[in-house]
Amino acid sequence: MFQLFNNLFNSEKDEMKEKLQIPDSPELLSGEENEMETENQLEKINLQIKERQKIIDKEMDLETQIELKEKNETKLETGKKNYQSNQKKKLDKLKYQIKILKQQIKDYTIKECCLKTDIHVLTKNLEYFQNFMLLSMSLAYRNLSNSKENLKENSKENLKENLKENSKENSKENLKENLKEKNNRKEDEKLFDNLTLIRNFFIEFFSNFKERKNLN
Repeated sequence: MFQLFNNLFNSEKDEMKEKLQIPDSPELLSGEENEMETENQLEKINLQIKERQKIIDKEMDLETQIELKEKNETKLETGKKNYQSNQKKKLDKLKYQIKILKQQIKDYTIKECCLKTDIHVLTKNLEYFQNFMLLSMSLAYRNLSNSKENLKENSKENLKENLKENSKENSKENLKENLKEKNNRKEDEKLFDNLTLIRNFFIEFFSNFKERKNLN
């Protein structure tokens, strides 16, 4: 575009110079007047060229500014698109994380329900087991108590009868049997004491378990 304007002005300049070489009237000017007139015309032409050059420069500056503005707008639009794309990616990532978190919460809720159910079933089973053990212990305790009393009574009666009925010849055998019965009574008493300890242990264990369950 600049080259086009330059060619145009150069052609106009040449035309003006050609016009200056042709006199306007048939009268010929003197050498000095002709030279001064030529200088004036050249000065005017140069001024016109400078003015037009200024216009060209302004137009070129304007075009440059327009190009820069378009480039900046393009960069701004590209940056805006990139920002929107990045924000969309972040939003999609956040949505995915929220989805995963919701699924985890759902899974934990299901696990919690299953755990509560298991605890409930375990508690019921322990209660049944407790009742069974306490009943068994009570029966065993009662039977041992009865057997202990019976053994005491029987041993006294048997001892009296044996003393009356047995002669000196059978005294050794009776002593052996009495010693054997005495040892058996000791074993029964140990078993009775052990069962009592086991019974007390289970009572305390189930009592503590119920307290912990109530605290939870």
